[in-house]
Amino acid sequence: MKTKIVALMVAAVVGFSLIGYILNDVFSPPDLPFRHPMRLPTTSELHTYLSMRSVLATLNAGLLTVLLAVYIGVYRKTRAHFSIGLILFTTILILYAITSGPLILLLSLHFRIYGLGALAALPELLTTVAVVVLLYLSLK
Repeated sequence: MKTKIVALMVAAVVGFSLIGYILNDVFSPPDLPFRHPMRLPTTSELHTYLSMRSVLATLNAGLLTVLLAVYIGVYRKTRAHFSIGLILFTTILILYAITSGPLILLLSLHFRIYGLGALAALPELLTTVAVVVLLYLSLK
């Protein structure tokens, strides 16, 4: 049964990754990254946007930290393996909340043109890992 679950998860990850790659290839031609020209935000708009993102990222990280403490308490009482999965899932979501916030972007300003480079995809990678953990727990 475990082998079938792992095989199903691997097939789902590979399949959806291929669908994402194909959709990206079809809908975003390399010579025209945006269909409509984008205007640069004003300083006020950028400040508002970054402030909102900072507040929400901090709120999410705080709420997830409380949730993590709850799951750790549940694990201490029950020693259930499912709780370990929830602890792992919540930890990954905390890392996501931290890395997807604008503070990481502001700290990366010394990279200038390239920003974070490949590390800019870190929040999406963490989301993928969190969903795989949750899928594994749900199918177990």
